[in-house]
Amino acid sequence: MTTSISDLGITFADGNAQTYASVPVRQTILSGTVDINGQSAFGGSTGGTTVTANASSGILVATASSGVSNRTGSITNPVWNGLSTNGTTYLYLDIAANGTCTTGSTPLAPVYQWGGTYSITAGQNTFNIQEMTMKVGNGSTVTQVYRVFVGEVTIAGGVVTAITWYALMGRYVSTFSAWPALSTAISQNSNIGITATIEPIIEAICTITEAGWAVGDIMIPFTSPSSGFVTPLQLWHTSKQCGFTTGANFSLYGQNKTTGAQAALTIANWNYRMIHTRGW
Repeated sequence: MTTSISDLGITFADGNAQTYASVPVRQTILSGTVDINGQSAFGGSTGGTTVTANASSGILVATASSGVSNRTGSITNPVWNGLSTNGTTYLYLDIAANGTCTTGSTPLAPVYQWGGTYSITAGQNTFNIQEMTMKVGNGSTVTQVYRVFVGEVTIAGGVVTAITWYALMGRYVSTFSAWPALSTAISQNSNIGITATIEPIIEAICTITEAGWAVGDIMIPFTSPSSGFVTPLQLWHTSKQCGFTTGANFSLYGQNKTTGAQAALTIANWNYRMIHTRGW
């Protein structure tokens, strides 16, 4: 049997074909309107039972995976109707072989797991990361789907009261902000949409030279020191947020860049940003 290979896939001489379309990130939203900070801003209004993504161009481009294959599609001004059941509802797109996207929603949060059994619960979507496959239960069996979740809405009093769009390409990078004072809890809306991610990181950028660090240098900071060592900042994340709390004794601690000696750094000389990605 012979094969011919192109950027779009592999076609076998026996007539069977499988698409391996290349995408920069799998199982995510690839393109859509963003705000000034690069975060998803797809529009939509609250107060009703319908959500329409219509900001700017109104076009969403999404990709969904199954094993080694990917389907990529686009949809203009997608509409999700009938959003009237109180609680949280999750919005998704189903992608057909020709790239056509169909909207859908469910009150059941999708499950993302590295591997394991797919849930047969009716309407439950399960995505096995190592298999790169989404399946949905019908009460007795499961069916593979090319489905990607793009956001969620909060419904109260029978109408949509809040809309959260998930991060483009499963990644979040905040803007730089002034380093916080002692014992300050920081929380940012990363909106990755899942908890099966790598741990977020925090970067500190030098704005005024000190301890051997030059303006523009970026390093991974520490917090409260002890004899011979320092303690790293404890970072946390959920499906939609990430954060940290500065130390009770020192807000910002590190090393002298030149000598390696411990150094209590001046918070006025540093800014920070948080980075959170899925890692897959």
